[in-house]
Amino acid sequence: MEQGLIVAEFEYYLKTGGRKLKDSSINQYVSCIKSFFNNGYNVRNKDDYIKYLRKHTIEKRSSHHYDITIKFVNWYFKEKSDLELRKDILEAIKLLGKRNFDPIKETEILNSFEQMQVINNLLNYKHRLVAWIQKETGVRAGDVLRLKKHKDSNDTDIRYGLYQGKEVIMNITFTLKRDKIRIIPIFNQELINEIEEYLVTTNIDEEYLFCSRNNVHPDNINNSFKVESRNYYLYWKDLRETCIKLGLDPHKFTSHDIRRNFAYDIWVNDLESKDIVSLQKILGHSNIETTIRYLRTSGLEVQDLYKKKQNR
Repeated sequence: MEQGLIVAEFEYYLKTGGRKLKDSSINQYVSCIKSFFNNGYNVRNKDDYIKYLRKHTIEKRSSHHYDITIKFVNWYFKEKSDLELRKDILEAIKLLGKRNFDPIKETEILNSFEQMQVINNLLNYKHRLVAWIQKETGVRAGDVLRLKKHKDSNDTDIRYGLYQGKEVIMNITFTLKRDKIRIIPIFNQELINEIEEYLVTTNIDEEYLFCSRNNVHPDNINNSFKVESRNYYLYWKDLRETCIKLGLDPHKFTSHDIRRNFAYDIWVNDLESKDIVSLQKILGHSNIETTIRYLRTSGLEVQDLYKKKQNR
């Protein structure tokens, strides 16, 4: 079957299959499979799947290509004559392992002042706000970039609120992974003022608060996945270049490391009981193993052992 036809049929299957996916998720699935073919890999060659996943999953420390590839293989090899080949490919993929990241990346732990130094040096004003909101809420960069205006009500995902009926705060409604909705308050008055000024004075996209279609190829301006991906790349690039300029290792302080710093800070300074379940809830992890991994990559496991020994 021709590669373009395979991609088109896979896309149709995703749109009409049992589990309903968002358009942005479908675009992501299709983009991954297009990438597989564009790199010259053979859909029936087991070794090509391993090469592809080593490049896109292990080297880039990302797992979504792994999940998508398994879904694609299960869909594509559905004929009885292909079941043995499907089994071999899936076994090879699972042997490679979704979590086969070696060595474990260690986060560059920065205190609040150092993080603000990075944020204030970002070249793009929108990126400064995205990073600052990340720092205060602990959400992923994509969660901030997906914040929107609502055309019907002229409302936004950012609204004013009151804390205990007195203190003015900002409530931000984030759409997280698997379409989970979470409202997180902003108490930092300086950040509230910055967001307020941004919303009033900046020419914002007709849909997004922090994404811009001006950065996207004209063919993709109505493709939400492409819009969000392009804007995320530009944010990542700005953060990387700023880290290099400030003498930080750009591999140890990425956009997601702002979230890891948030987890570290809460665990060390705010959770006196060291309640891992509370931290899991704050971060919105469905699996507590993910929360534990955040702390391990921050070097806390080793630090805690030294602390216990020296206190004894």
